[in-house]
Amino acid sequence: MELALGRGQPGAWNDLFVEATDDNGVVHRVEFDVEVGLPLALAAPDGVCTRSTAPVSMVPKTLSGVMGNATLKFNTTVNGMTFDPSTGALTGTPDVMSRGDLSWGVTDDWDNSTYWTRGIGLERRDPLAITWPAIITRNAGDGDNMRPSANGLPWWAPASFTLANPENLPPGMKWSGSDGYLVGTYAQPGTYDLDIRLDSDCPTGASASGTYRFVVNSHVYATAASSVTMREGVASRTTPAPTANFAQPPVYWDREWYWCCNVPEGTQIDRGTGQVYGTPAKGTAGTYTIRARANDATGAARSTSTSWSCPDPGSPTTRPCRGAWA
Repeated sequence: MELALGRGQPGAWNDLFVEATDDNGVVHRVEFDVEVGLPLALAAPDGVCTRSTAPVSMVPKTLSGVMGNATLKFNTTVNGMTFDPSTGALTGTPDVMSRGDLSWGVTDDWDNSTYWTRGIGLERRDPLAITWPAIITRNAGDGDNMRPSANGLPWWAPASFTLANPENLPPGMKWSGSDGYLVGTYAQPGTYDLDIRLDSDCPTGASASGTYRFVVNSHVYATAASSVTMREGVASRTTPAPTANFAQPPVYWDREWYWCCNVPEGTQIDRGTGQVYGTPAKGTAGTYTIRARANDATGAARSTSTSWSCPDPGSPTTRPCRGAWA
């Protein structure tokens, strides 16, 4: 006798039998039924990202291949959530920041087989929020490479920043795009309101937005050559002239009060350019430190210094200052 075995199609076959004849010619007959079921399977819920105050419900999608009585199972416990074995639903407000090991199972008493899903993720995050201060203060000439700070962003969930009004960017600054970086050097004093929105897939459709005011103050950056020269007894003007970067015109130059004695007799500061000009008097040969201050229309001021030398046919010596200021 031969009995063929293999992977049968789902269904039921009743009143099947097998016969065999023994050596005495007696026929023996065994009757039976055959039932073939589909593979046992359970489709797990999708991973969930929720905010701290939002309850969630995670329910298996489909159950198939059950031939007898099914018992649903859950592999762990999650504080703040309850598992219902009659439906497989996991519901509540999770007291957990991140789990990736949640698994649902089913056992069929028809053949006592059990099926478990793969691990499913559950994230609980604080409410999504942009945490930049409402007012951000910078000085003209300052550089930035900054991104809005935010709460509630899981590391794995895509997020993007949008600047609704790029025309309001401070001059000299650029918006990098969805990664939200503000890059550049503030070139113009003023007040600039930026409307920024943050979108996240945790959960899908989560967003936060706000208006952030950038106050760029006038700020002069004064620079000068490391050294300049004039010759004793010769009318001339120091070159190059110092510069006042990011200053708002008109700009004028003067001295700091505690540096009042640092130009030689016969010379003075040009209030328009910051240069020393005139004819250094005889006997003023030497080296001086000149500290000039640039002042702009907003009242911002910044000083810069340079080493000034006045050659003489003899050995240069440092002499008392007897100069004047315009």
